Amino acid sequence: MQKGIILFFLFGIHLFSNGQTTNLSNTNSLPFEQINLLTDRDIYLSGEDIWFSATVSVNNKQESYSQIIYLELFNSSQKSIVRGKYRIRQGRVAGILTIPSEFLSGVYFLRAYTQYNKNFRSEDFFLSAIQILNPHMGLSSSLKKSSSGIELYQSHNSLRVKPSETIAFSIPKNFLKGENNAFLYSDTVKQNEAVMLKNGWGMINIPASDTLKYSLVFTNNQGDTLKRNLDFNPSNTFDFETNISTTGHHLVSVFPPNDNKEHRGIYTLELINTQLQVLSSTEFPLSNSQTQIVIPSTEPLKSGLYFFILKNEKKEIVKVHSFIFKETSSTNLVFESRTYQKRDLVSIKHTEIAGDNMINIGLKTIPKGTILPTLDKLYLYLDNPHLLFSYLKVQFNPSDLTSDETEIFLQILNHKLNNEDFINLFYPPKAKHLQWIPEIRDIGLSGFIVDKNTQKPVANIPVYLSVFRDHPQIHIYESQEDGSFLFSLNNFEKEQDVFLCPLFKGAAELELKVNRDFEVDFPLLNEIQPTIDSSYTSILESLLLASQTPAAFNIAPKDKDLSIGHLPYSFENPQITIVLDDYIETPTMEMVFKELVPNVRLRKKNNKYMLTIFDTEQELYYNDPLILVDDIPIFNLDELMKISPKLIEKIEVHKTPFILGDHTIN
Repeated sequence: MQKGIILFFLFGIHLFSNGQTTNLSNTNSLPFEQINLLTDRDIYLSGEDIWFSATVSVNNKQESYSQIIYLELFNSSQKSIVRGKYRIRQGRVAGILTIPSEFLSGVYFLRAYTQYNKNFRSEDFFLSAIQILNPHMGLSSSLKKSSSGIELYQSHNSLRVKPSETIAFSIPKNFLKGENNAFLYSDTVKQNEAVMLKNGWGMINIPASDTLKYSLVFTNNQGDTLKRNLDFNPSNTFDFETNISTTGHHLVSVFPPNDNKEHRGIYTLELINTQLQVLSSTEFPLSNSQTQIVIPSTEPLKSGLYFFILKNEKKEIVKVHSFIFKETSSTNLVFESRTYQKRDLVSIKHTEIAGDNMINIGLKTIPKGTILPTLDKLYLYLDNPHLLFSYLKVQFNPSDLTSDETEIFLQILNHKLNNEDFINLFYPPKAKHLQWIPEIRDIGLSGFIVDKNTQKPVANIPVYLSVFRDHPQIHIYESQEDGSFLFSLNNFEKEQDVFLCPLFKGAAELELKVNRDFEVDFPLLNEIQPTIDSSYTSILESLLLASQTPAAFNIAPKDKDLSIGHLPYSFENPQITIVLDDYIETPTMEMVFKELVPNVRLRKKNNKYMLTIFDTEQELYYNDPLILVDDIPIFNLDELMKISPKLIEKIEVHKTPFILGDHTIN
């Protein structure tokens, strides 16, 4: 019969407390680890791989504290479906997340965070959305119905701010058929024609008037009509007019609400980018119906989306105004525009790229049509502040928009930004508690020891953690006053077997509670209706063909080689090794230790076995040595002695001291 393999390690052990705990109480000032993540496309088939890359930083500059990023794909019911952990290297991470083949069709959400970020709200995590289609199941029938009316987006308080006003609007997609038109009417007189975009967004210019009443009328080529009366009631908010200069100075006019006396005081106006970095700030008194402020900028703006943030004396945000700045210089990337055949050489040149822009720089090849147009994404994300903000931070590129699209987009965005849910996103994330510390080396495992009967925490209990099989590790941690323990594992890759246990005489009365590694709270998100319809048939056919190719030709996805090297495992070089096959067969483990293993003394006291290690160099005895069976700690010698020697491959003995964290092992 072939022998099973059980590997023994024997050593003396001495334990002492790890001494001190750290008390951090000012959770409101804790820095936040910012994650910006890009996926290779927006549309996938179930069973495909999501390729992603991300940057992780603190305050947008400093490298992250954490070395592990957590990724989750979840649905609109807040159910996590597939998850993964990935190692961060020098502030960057890339990897693959595989979509299960049984996924139903629909829109799914992808979020990224670190263990340390779990001290903050789940709404502060990075969030994006992807569309997944299962070609065998089709789309879900539980999608929300489209709106039945025209929605208006008014960025100013009233039509009296300027001689005329431009407002944006949106038409429900189910009304968009063929040629679509919208006109402004005063009573029954046609005034102006609106600018209409394919996705149903539009804008129209409205002349200021104290007497005329306006309405917006939409018609499509099938004769369907929608009408919306334009009744504008001034709201109790501030207004902005901006003049962005290429010289580095910005002229901003601030209009207080009608009752400007109530709003007099000292205000702060900040210019920030999508990463919420303050580029310039100035204080000014607001005492008139219009105040003009010149904001100097330390350096010229680069192409992108920016925000003016108006704060009152209490540093509360009272108004947000966005604008887009486009550089007149040509694009950084230059390549020959033509149709390429398979294996054709593509040459791409880029000019000097500033370091701050590197977050959005990358090169990828994807199936045509699997990345949604900018306006489609904006349309999808508008009702989900956290989702839209993550998109604006990472993927939004203003150069993708025409002048009309830019104006419509800003009208709608400025209307949305001053909703309370959006305004809250401009405040720095605040920690809700301080429980999770950064995984500064590798994957962490934490939890609590409690009394089974009272559920009260138990302190000063040594907890042993063993990673066994291919890449063994051993860790010891003494529980804190609140019963907590925390382990940081080394070079943890893929799936590993982990053993966890306390060293305590009454261990049967204790309970180990391991903290959940993935966040259990999810942000509240409005359901998103997929954009995939019959117009995507050819795209989906090519996706389905491409997804079957790797299986047909046995092509595995090529990812980075993350194989680990040598682990710092102290117990690899024993002073004594006994291979049992070198000796005659021994009937019991008791006889093995007494007859074959030097420097080890086995005795029985009160019908219980005891082991002692003798260090011949120091001439010292060590009682209660730590015993590892296949790298798993064993504290019950009586059960150990029941093992048949036929199952044992070898016994290794360490008799010299080791230092493991705060613990001395002899």
